[in-house]
Amino acid sequence: MSEVPLLNEKCPLAVAIDFDGTITHLDVVDGLLVQFAEGKDWIKTESEWVAGKISSQECLERQIAHVRVSEEALYGYLKTIQLDPGFRDLYDFLKGKGIPLFILSDGFDLLIRKILEIHGFADIPLRSNVLRWEDKRLIPEFPFKNSACKRCAHCKRVSLEAHRQYAERIIFIGDGLSDLCALDASDWIYAKGRLEKRCLETEQKYSSYRTLDGVTLTLPQVFDDLLSQVPGRIA
Repeated sequence: MSEVPLLNEKCPLAVAIDFDGTITHLDVVDGLLVQFAEGKDWIKTESEWVAGKISSQECLERQIAHVRVSEEALYGYLKTIQLDPGFRDLYDFLKGKGIPLFILSDGFDLLIRKILEIHGFADIPLRSNVLRWEDKRLIPEFPFKNSACKRCAHCKRVSLEAHRQYAERIIFIGDGLSDLCALDASDWIYAKGRLEKRCLETEQKYSSYRTLDGVTLTLPQVFDDLLSQVPGRIA
């Protein structure tokens, strides 16, 4: 499947959002491993990644190698994934304002696209790692790996910087370790979880949220503040 452009025309504002733990309540890959991985070695691998001993790519490659699942069982699992109930309002709000929304994920396209399709959000542009079927096994690929980044399989900083030619200001919404690289490439951060912890540790300015309803509620003021900073623009 060819990639849908994240942004293809200039705009004053754009919103980038993480998927696992942000749009969804749980990490979809972790749930996949709980249900379909052979053995428990993936748990040790996860601990090594959290501790910074291995990269996200190595972690995901090792974990997915343990998965044995049919397409029917996989899609049955994906149908159980629930979204943050505030995501629909956030999506509608941004669409009504003509503000682009796109997803940056260190997860896998095969899983994310199916979940978005199930919930009626198939039109949202996505950049993520790739997962494909081969002889009844899942094979991960990492087309957006940044060799200079030792943490991520898909470095969100690079993806954000690649779209600076289009968006004057970019807001990022996230929650976890795979979102840390987005901090220096965003004009404003909405954070919870481990991402919020890092913001506090580094004294990064950000907005705290618990559900996406809270993001939608405060976005108008953030938009005004960001646009007022653009030279020559009146918010």
